[in-house]
Amino acid sequence: MRTRGGTVLAWSLYELGATSFAMNLLSLHLPLDIAGRVPRGSEKFSLAFGLSMAIVALAAPFLGHLADRAGKRRFLVPFVLAGVVLTALVAAPGPVPRVLVFFALANIAFQCAYVFYNALLPDVSDDSNSGRVSGFGVAAGYIGSLLGMFLVLPFVSGNIRAGMPHVLIPVIDALSVAAVSSNVNDAWVRRNAYLPTALLWLVAAIPLLFFARLPKHPRPLLPSKKSSSSPLSDVLQTIRSLPKTPALLWFLVSNFLYVDVIHTIQIQMATYSKFAVGLSDGQVQILLLVATAVAVFGGLLYGFLCQRVTIRTATLVALANWVLVFVLALAVRDPKAFTVVGVLAGIGLGGIKVTGRLGLIALVPKERMTEFFGFFTLAGEAASVLGPFLWAATLSLYPDRSPAGYRAGIAVLFVVLVFAIGAFLKVRFPAKEEAADRAAEA
Repeated sequence: MRTRGGTVLAWSLYELGATSFAMNLLSLHLPLDIAGRVPRGSEKFSLAFGLSMAIVALAAPFLGHLADRAGKRRFLVPFVLAGVVLTALVAAPGPVPRVLVFFALANIAFQCAYVFYNALLPDVSDDSNSGRVSGFGVAAGYIGSLLGMFLVLPFVSGNIRAGMPHVLIPVIDALSVAAVSSNVNDAWVRRNAYLPTALLWLVAAIPLLFFARLPKHPRPLLPSKKSSSSPLSDVLQTIRSLPKTPALLWFLVSNFLYVDVIHTIQIQMATYSKFAVGLSDGQVQILLLVATAVAVFGGLLYGFLCQRVTIRTATLVALANWVLVFVLALAVRDPKAFTVVGVLAGIGLGGIKVTGRLGLIALVPKERMTEFFGFFTLAGEAASVLGPFLWAATLSLYPDRSPAGYRAGIAVLFVVLVFAIGAFLKVRFPAKEEAADRAAEA
């Protein structure tokens, strides 16, 4: 199949728009908005996110099955459009419980859309350029995170809005659901961030949803034996096979635990830095900006490291990176010095994605690679459930928005990370040469 540049561009643009949702509603503005709007807001946001991810984890195998058998774009379109509408509704005035319901539904649509979006990669690339096309998507994702942050600044900060060109002010006012103050010291009105985020996601998705030229695969007249099996039975069969491969079992347990920790940190870094460390709204914005930008460097750095050392060594370095993040997060009290934590977290975030994927490749036989990458993705979705519940439970033991409560939450996640490292130390990889060969192939 010969890929078309326009189709690749459309596929990459989708990632650019979608990651603005991840930044503004999962990591930055909505967690802080809910935490400041109602008592126990951090706990309520974490529970809403965890419950939505539990639904996604249950639905993902069945959605993947649909993608394989009935086409991808036909399901991507309704999930994206539903996600855009629900994201806009998060901005609507109303009680926080209703806002959280809209958010949970929007996140379900967002995460499920990614199942079909990722499944489109073989349709927009071929064997000669799939890695490069995937890289374009990753790069567009980081650009989208930064773009999403900058796009909503004049909507949430009256001080920043005052410095915008006068011709843009009426447009910004029309898309704002609440008034903002031009006083530089006043709190940002974060609920104004969600409608522009929804529009960016929609605009970036339109080329892929409606105009990209994708190949038409003829449906088989009779389902094959493999395709007739249920996705649930496939998952259970994979789980039952794990005790026969203890190295892979311990790797997946470790990956589940540390991904759980890292996902929780991603959605709570803004609230922790504001309420436990005392960063201002602008400083929180800068912290996440630095962490996101550095994550690009982290991915490249660990990609280079994996070519020079074994996957085991590179993963241990990445986990040690995260140990340092936790130690400094608990120890650092100075808001300016806390930027170092953001830098290390960004490097670790980019690195753990690289080492996790290559570790799986090093342990799984090539003939079962598709099966285990699907299970690996499912485990990653499920790992986003436990951490937010632990975080909410820990914070509930302390006064609302208490710095001690947030530090206790970090300490609990640190314990989970220690268990993840213990599980990883039980993993026995193939010989160094074989692991290096597979890493090079990746």
